[in-house]
Amino acid sequence: MAYPSFNSLKPDPSTDNGSDAFTGTRVNLLALRDAALAGSLPGWDLSVTGGTAARPTTWTYSKGTERLRLTITWGTTGGPNGKPQTVVSAYSSDSGSAYDVIGTSTLSYDASGNFTGSTGLSPGLATYWLMDLPAKVAAVDAGLAAHMASLGTAAYAALTTSAQDDTAGRAVRIGDWGFGGAAISVPAADTEDLPRLNGVSFAGDNLDNAPLNTTAWVLIDVSARDDDNAVLLATILSGANAGRRFLKCIIAGAWESDWREIPAGNLKTVNGASLIGSGDIDTVTETEDSASGTSFTLAIAGGTIKRWTPSAAAAVTDSLSNGQSLTLFITNTASYVVTWPTIAWKTSNGNAPDWETSGATVIVVSKVGSTLYGWSANG
Repeated sequence: MAYPSFNSLKPDPSTDNGSDAFTGTRVNLLALRDAALAGSLPGWDLSVTGGTAARPTTWTYSKGTERLRLTITWGTTGGPNGKPQTVVSAYSSDSGSAYDVIGTSTLSYDASGNFTGSTGLSPGLATYWLMDLPAKVAAVDAGLAAHMASLGTAAYAALTTSAQDDTAGRAVRIGDWGFGGAAISVPAADTEDLPRLNGVSFAGDNLDNAPLNTTAWVLIDVSARDDDNAVLLATILSGANAGRRFLKCIIAGAWESDWREIPAGNLKTVNGASLIGSGDIDTVTETEDSASGTSFTLAIAGGTIKRWTPSAAAAVTDSLSNGQSLTLFITNTASYVVTWPTIAWKTSNGNAPDWETSGATVIVVSKVGSTLYGWSANG
């Protein structure tokens, strides 16, 4: 059953008989009872204007052409601060073109802001709700402030305004300075003028001071301690030199004279020592190895200079790979018989060398094209 709401057209003396008039009056009285207890009437809309969003000054209830307006003056100091201090009630039957004042409620508060009473027109339930509105707003503000604090300063910091905005204190967006996005496009820029910011990447073509003076696209990754000490890693992305990589440093504010290319492939070593370093290789020290007994293996493990003293008749085996060489110092003054693997001897007589009767016999062996060669002055 539909709720019997207040009907301003009832009772109608021109059409209602006695029973209908009493019924209409009873229904309206019950609707007014419900409105007094609940603080609202069905069919009435509310709009607020003026003042601030937290403390609007005009509340207007409307239904059809009827209007009920509350004009509120908010307190600004002392106990009434932030609370309704006066409420003027007015009624209009012509959609708000003209209002008749019903009365004014003047509300009182103690120094702590507690409501103590009113004079004039008794305030309605809406006024009592308004008195609690500042507390509700304060609670929302406190909750918002706590949430903001938990998020840290970035929650309310100003955002950067461009991809290269370096204003201190601003929160960086995804994509700014290449973070979480593509490298920053800097066509025709000078590589030595790029911002030296650690972890930032740039890309451009027709760059000044580019590696190989290329005009192709180049990706440049920056590692920096500060503006005066940084390393640029450049990778050429297109053209005949695509894939070649280069390094250039600025140390104590001074740029290196040119880019240094990073060789492709694996880092080459000799016996664990890198062949790539600063400057040229001007010395190579080979490692010596020594052995004795009746067997000997040709292998570079342990060193490329080998000292061997046979203790009786002995056999030599070959474990060299193509491109490997050994220098042998064999002390065989007793002239024990030594059996060699297949060797193409490059001696004067094409045979294995004779043994020195005092000291070591020097022999050089090399594996080339799967053939083992031997050289000695004693043959």
